[in-house]
Amino acid sequence: MGNFYTNITLRGVGQDEVTEFLTRQGTNAYVTPTKNEFTVVCEERCDTQEQGELERVASELSARFHCPTLVVLNHDDDILWFKLYSDGAALDEYNSAPGYFEGDDVPPYGGNAHQLCEIFGAGQNAAEVERILRSPDGSYRFAYERHIDLARALGLPSYTVGLGFNYLEEDETPLDDLDIGALKRTGG
Repeated sequence: MGNFYTNITLRGVGQDEVTEFLTRQGTNAYVTPTKNEFTVVCEERCDTQEQGELERVASELSARFHCPTLVVLNHDDDILWFKLYSDGAALDEYNSAPGYFEGDDVPPYGGNAHQLCEIFGAGQNAAEVERILRSPDGSYRFAYERHIDLARALGLPSYTVGLGFNYLEEDETPLDDLDIGALKRTGG
């Protein structure tokens, strides 16, 4: 069985601001410490992997804080999906295996490498991000491997890979550079 996780990365918003907002909303979530301008939210309802819920929460956070958000979903290590928002508006969407549920071998769909790199301050890595996004699904054995490469190229904290609400609840977290004691929990 592969990984199942979702998370939302915000750029330019601090942990305390995000935590305060989610607490007022009564949202069950974990919020990471801010690292290099990035704060990551792992929200309970998002971990059901319902795309509409993921989009709603990412858009709401982006609109509330007037910042870019990147919501990521890893489905059983077979699909890496993400959607990019800025000021609440959807800018880009990517799916590494768009034909997965139909059993079709379809190349990755979406993903604007230049836009991603510009928004996340990694403009010099646009060619590398393009390669990562366009690599056929079989070139990455597991979706988390593509996510590792993407996070590294965009300059995101390495713990964005494998980090999700349910994994945090079950103490199954990537320990790379995440101080578990510095996480903040909101809601229930």
